Amino acid sequence: MAIFLRDCKGIIFDMDGTLTIPTLDFKAMREQARIPIGQDILHALDAMNPDDRAHAEGVIASMELEAAKKTQLQPGLVELLQYLDDHAQLPRFKHFMECS
Repeated sequence: MAIFLRDCKGIIFDMDGTLTIPTLDFKAMREQARIPIGQDILHALDAMNPDDRAHAEGVIASMELEAAKKTQLQPGLVELLQYLDDHAQLPRFKHFMECS
């Protein structure tokens, strides 16, 4: 792995199960936000009238906040990040939530 890290310019992680254990119930979110299963959430929001969109966005924001409060790290994440710190010369940046 050290050879790969020497040539690596950066690593990007998403938050949907890669670093954390997922806790967001998308089925319940869709039901409460009145978004049909199988329909893209962002496209559904764009197609809604302003009142329905405000309701849906409120549901989504509330559920995302509750899920964030319950977030747990994936097993081995701390060790992985420590390994990357120790062996990779990677640039660092702050997550957008750290900037507020």
